[in-house]
Amino acid sequence: NGSSIFYSSVTDIEKENPRFLQQALGNENKGSSPIGPRPSWDGQPFELYRAEKDGTGVIRLTSNDYFDGEIDISPIGKGYVFTSFRGGRSQLLRAFDETGSNNGLTILKGDGHFAEPRFSPDGKDLIFIRHQADGSASQVWTANQNGNRPKALTAGKGLRFSPSWSPDGKNILFSSNQADDGDFEIYVMSREGRCESRLTYQLGNDTLPEFSPDGKSILFSSDRTGSLQLYVMPFSPPDCSTP
Repeated sequence: NGSSIFYSSVTDIEKENPRFLQQALGNENKGSSPIGPRPSWDGQPFELYRAEKDGTGVIRLTSNDYFDGEIDISPIGKGYVFTSFRGGRSQLLRAFDETGSNNGLTILKGDGHFAEPRFSPDGKDLIFIRHQADGSASQVWTANQNGNRPKALTAGKGLRFSPSWSPDGKNILFSSNQADDGDFEIYVMSREGRCESRLTYQLGNDTLPEFSPDGKSILFSSDRTGSLQLYVMPFSPPDCSTP
């Protein structure tokens, strides 16, 4: 309802562990590129937080020694889902309230890494990314809001990440390098994984696509000019009239 913001941070770890802060500052701007198939978790103890929309009233929602992040809020008021690196592999956890009274229940885990869960607009389903254990490929998957009946929507070579729903829940955007290992582009497919269509054709990495609230435009990030910038493009639903 727009009254709160949710985010992931190492804020308290920095306060509690000055050495961690020094190490983080010493490693600033080093390591992997900001564009990649998944975040650089590296076991860092990110935690989930909630705050009022003006930044006041901060509440810490999770507390453990591993990464908790990529939070998404249920649109029907049934808590949130997030990615956690507990147990040595990333998995999806679900909390059924927004008060921080629990640290979440695991709803999806297994071989590979699970990440980037997003509720459908009606709150009944999830999309998420499942990375192969060796990192050679990743696919867009779906399941119901409790993690039941998981199903792959994509297949084949390449990495896929940053999935997002259209406002009407009929289409799914994602970024992939399936056509060229060194070039991520924006793709769209139906909710069922049908009629996949490529939307961008530019050298450089096009990532993090999101629909406008009316579903008529797409906002995304791209380094096609040499630095990361935001772009907007019109959207037309893919033709699903043929199998």
